[in-house]
Amino acid sequence: MRRTATWLGPPVLVAALCAGGGTASAASVLTFEGAFSGSDRSSHQIMGGALCAAPSTCQGVPYTSIPLGTYTQEGGRMLTAAIPASGDVVLLGHSQGGQVIYSALRDWSTGAQVAPSPASRVTWFSFGNPENRYGGRQGGVGYTNGQGLPEDPGYSGYEVIRQYDGWADAPDDRSNLLAVLNAEMGKHSLHSNYRDVDYAKVVNGGYPTHTDTYESGAQVRYVWVPTDTLPLIAWTGPFAPALDNALRPIVEKAYNRPVSIPYPTPPTEPNTAKLGGQSGAKTEAKAAVLQDVPRSTWQKRLADKTAQARERRQERAAARADKVRTAMQSIRDRITKADREIRQMPPERTAETSEKS
Repeated sequence: MRRTATWLGPPVLVAALCAGGGTASAASVLTFEGAFSGSDRSSHQIMGGALCAAPSTCQGVPYTSIPLGTYTQEGGRMLTAAIPASGDVVLLGHSQGGQVIYSALRDWSTGAQVAPSPASRVTWFSFGNPENRYGGRQGGVGYTNGQGLPEDPGYSGYEVIRQYDGWADAPDDRSNLLAVLNAEMGKHSLHSNYRDVDYAKVVNGGYPTHTDTYESGAQVRYVWVPTDTLPLIAWTGPFAPALDNALRPIVEKAYNRPVSIPYPTPPTEPNTAKLGGQSGAKTEAKAAVLQDVPRSTWQKRLADKTAQARERRQERAAARADKVRTAMQSIRDRITKADREIRQMPPERTAETSEKS
């Protein structure tokens, strides 16, 4: 049975890891890569490599990282076999690697695999897990031991979710197409990047968090890492802050998270260094777009710029039409002049001209 409670502080192992210096406890850190990782071993870089820092040691556990239940469950059994007989252990899994951890927890809860003891020596960290209970899409085939966390996982851990990571933070309201499209973009731009997540904020409550506490005493802390710009409009450059200000409220209506994620703080001083090296009034005009403005204001600005662009197009079209009219008039004038000169010629000259023609 699950009970919701306030986070009572990180487990003993994590507290020791936070201590730093010579007093920190050495832990064996087992890492599990995401789907289709192949020979790529990048999970040790998550949170800036904080979990793999000395005196702890990181060891990658290879498994067939194809996102099917058969391989995920096989990875869970390999996880169990890799746990040392004694000493503190940290499990670190990204994406499908997090699902591998979940699979092991399910096996331990049912007795399908021998669970490490005592539970206090094992702590797990899962990042971008598609099976997390708050926003994970789950799915997949080939599972025989279920999906998600067991009714009581028995082991404390952290589930870290980047806001708008479409695999781990999918919208609840699938009819909100803007939110769905934004999450799809987040699958590509956010899901593979948990390197810059702040470890201290994860374990010390610096990010929006929600904690589930179980009868066994295990605590699972869900941590949401805010995303400053909607993935859907991140490519718009200097226009992104204004667009984000207008679209984020619509996107957020599709979510029902157990935490409130604050809106990003807009820049107070625009960074003009990234505006293509332009200077003068043109640079200032672009930089002004970076300021946080009410929706009605930027809509008016956009309408004004659209009207100005339309006027410029009309002016250019009118100028081209004037040039065409001038050229046609010049041709007509030349024809008229030539006709008049021919009519004024003496009869004999006219005959000569006709013969030459």
